[in-house]
Amino acid sequence: MLKGTRRVEREAVDEGHDVAVDELVGLEIGTDDEPLYRQIYARIRDRIISGRLAPGSRLPSTRDLAAELGCSRNTVLNAYEQLFAEGYTTAAYGGGTRVSDELPDQPAEEAAALTPSSVARSSERPQQASNLLGVLSSVPIHPELRLFDPGLPAVDQFPFATWAKLYADVWREPEPRLLRCVDPLGLPELREAIAAYVRAARGVLCTADNVVVTSGTTQSIDLIMRLLLARGEKVWVEEPGVPSVPAVVRLNGGVPVPVGVDTEGLDVDAGERLAPQARIVVVTPSHQYPLGCAMSLARRLQLLQWAQRTGAWIVEDDYDGEFRYQGRPLASLQSLDTSGLVLYVGTFSKILFPGLRVGYVVLPQVLIDLFRAARYATDFLTGMPTQAVLARFIAEGHLGTHVRRMRRQYGERQAAFVDALHRELGDRLGAVAHPAGLHVVARLAPDAARGTTDAELADRAADAGYTVRPLSGFYSNRRSAQQGLLLGYASVPARAAPVQARALRHALFGR
Repeated sequence: MLKGTRRVEREAVDEGHDVAVDELVGLEIGTDDEPLYRQIYARIRDRIISGRLAPGSRLPSTRDLAAELGCSRNTVLNAYEQLFAEGYTTAAYGGGTRVSDELPDQPAEEAAALTPSSVARSSERPQQASNLLGVLSSVPIHPELRLFDPGLPAVDQFPFATWAKLYADVWREPEPRLLRCVDPLGLPELREAIAAYVRAARGVLCTADNVVVTSGTTQSIDLIMRLLLARGEKVWVEEPGVPSVPAVVRLNGGVPVPVGVDTEGLDVDAGERLAPQARIVVVTPSHQYPLGCAMSLARRLQLLQWAQRTGAWIVEDDYDGEFRYQGRPLASLQSLDTSGLVLYVGTFSKILFPGLRVGYVVLPQVLIDLFRAARYATDFLTGMPTQAVLARFIAEGHLGTHVRRMRRQYGERQAAFVDALHRELGDRLGAVAHPAGLHVVARLAPDAARGTTDAELADRAADAGYTVRPLSGFYSNRRSAQQGLLLGYASVPARAAPVQARALRHALFGR
């Protein structure tokens, strides 16, 4: 939290210029305990509702407002995105961000008539949800997939012609059953194909009956928390780890407990000291996100033994376990489980492309009926067209062929990218290649940035049209956070690595 108060000073603007600078004079942040982006959002929203910012007024650019406030551009981006999501602003290419002509909230005079107690009651739940966004303040809420984004696979290498042919074959004359909802756990053919695939590729012990199809990892984890977690119960989450996981835990009434990660993965001893009776553990054992290490066999067995003693559930997030470049891919944690306590979560976003929005959970037998009932009541199932085509794509061997081809390409791309980073940025960033995954962690040399943080470097990259992730943003305790950058290499062809590393150096350091 910033100390003291910062104000937006008046800018000199040409007569008739419609940037709403005057009404942001005196904008104050850093005066309370709310996340900074939330404070900026609230101040601007209040000026819109009161009419001080007229419909059609153009707001300052995120870069300009961040400079005036002395905060990260991502903080202002998150505030602007919240205003846009709630309908207070509109955005158009070349036109900037403007105040909406029609406001979503009640008129200002109606808002003024609310009593303080009624405002408190009516805003309690939205405020709780808004506070969750503070967990994600270092990562854009709606990030664009651009070069160097750790979440971007080589989408240009996807066999779209094969996918299009399968789509045409399935939907030229679709079976009648595909035109209605079939099973809340998912299309039987897709569940069968997923079960066969994870048995062969990841050693997962399951049949189609154990598989439930979801729209991705986040929905899978949310569903698990909703069904298995009681209010106030504790959940081990990795530190550092994916920011959305503790947010989902909080949203479902749980208490996330950050547990440190070292070269062997999740520190189980530390977890037992911090929360010995935790209800759930969320872990990325095959390729820890974001640090990239694999959980040792000793730690895996220790975690399973602790879960057996306490009855805790283990959520194994295996988001890109297929992509290992030295030796065979590691077997899943679930394959070692003899007590039925591991829920194996997978996704096709990294294997194929993010927009596919298909993931899955492999459930212990005892949970199948519970999850079927919950899916029936809340969401039923993922879109049938995609499920039917993906089932054919897997069953006919196209997925296996694609994974094998991309494993070779990604290994080459990683080696070329790390080599290029050493040549161009070796004195500033220490990039270490891991034998798996789609990104590398490049740690800042102690004197490389001369006081510049990794979040500020990420802002510079964004200004240049790239997406990199600050390592510090994956820590819940920012005071102990390490400084570095997550750099995705999957979308950088090996031959282009030298040019792109040079461009990144210019974006980050200006030379």
